[in-house]
Amino acid sequence: MIDRKELKARMAGETRVRMAAEERERLAIVRAERAEQSERNLTAELDRAHRLIDRLRAQIASMGCTVV
Repeated sequence: MIDRKELKARMAGETRVRMAAEERERLAIVRAERAEQSERNLTAELDRAHRLIDRLRAQIASMGCTVV
């Protein structure tokens, strides 16, 4: 039979473990959100670069040059 003091200690230990797991979960969520934002930023930057390439190619073509 578990006495009151041991039960209290066990519950406190379980609470600490649960709280630590919840904190790790929160940190993982923050990392995931930051990674998703970085991905969106990189995608936007890549899209801008491709639009610039397209504009430059069109400009070169309008001058009668060919793109290599």
